[in-house]
Amino acid sequence: MHKSRNGAVSGKLKRHANGGREERRHTEGKRTKDRRDQTDNQSPRPSANEAAEQAAAALENTDMIICGVSSFGVDWFAENVLPLLPEESVTALVVTREFHENEYLMMVTRKGTVKRIPFIALKTNRKGGIRAITLNEGDHLINVIRTEGDDNILLATAQGMAICFNENDVRPMGRDAAGVRGILLTGDDFVVGAEKAEEGKTLLTVTVNGFGKRTELTEYLRTGPNGEKIAQGRGGKGLKNYNITPKTGPVAGCRVVGEDDDVMLIENGGVIIRVPASDINIYKRDVQGVIVMRIEPGNQLVAIERIAKVEEPQK
Repeated sequence: MHKSRNGAVSGKLKRHANGGREERRHTEGKRTKDRRDQTDNQSPRPSANEAAEQAAAALENTDMIICGVSSFGVDWFAENVLPLLPEESVTALVVTREFHENEYLMMVTRKGTVKRIPFIALKTNRKGGIRAITLNEGDHLINVIRTEGDDNILLATAQGMAICFNENDVRPMGRDAAGVRGILLTGDDFVVGAEKAEEGKTLLTVTVNGFGKRTELTEYLRTGPNGEKIAQGRGGKGLKNYNITPKTGPVAGCRVVGEDDDVMLIENGGVIIRVPASDINIYKRDVQGVIVMRIEPGNQLVAIERIAKVEEPQK
């Protein structure tokens, strides 16, 4: 009797416990269904590719942007707008509202290759972009220059050489072409700067140890048969641009600047200075220059950028 009573009670408690678990499962299932219904009614979160496509679509309604891309590092723009490979990054941005038939893009690589492509050849609505140049193994773009059909292009190297040639020395090519030789490099030399030689401006060259100078662009031209100054031919060794010594170190970069420009100098220790271009002395090509930025021991000047001058507010 006692066992039976205990057994009956035990069975009743067991049924009660089972009923409680079933009720909790029913309640939890209802909550889960409610959450799913709520999620279904909300807009799904876009994937990384969908977000990139949305950003690219937004750009279609504004200025057209052409990107020169190289196999060198990763940056925010590449990760958030363009569907690039992990080892690719943006090299240059060329902003335009229209594509004119008489305009070109001159692409320059670290190993001295140049390629000229009609600007209109890159007009596309493809979200992922189109190939603009075929890069050789170990090479990457350093700059993309917009030209108007008869501009002079200046290339400078780390070991102090420079060449200035007319863009018509480089025939227009298709998108898949690899380009032609712009400057003949010797040893382990490489191109550190590529600029459009604009009349009335100077070439500012700086070295890794903080030395620099400006030089008249006519210094990079040769004398023609009638005594006029003309550009050099493409593919040669060029002229001496800087007197490289252990004190100066190799060339870090160059920019074509005007009297009204400012320049920003950046060293790898995080120090940045801004100076007027007109404060830097003008010298001949093959000199050491002067100190334009004092570098802390163990650091190097790694970048130079031309920026518009900002007028200081009057106190």
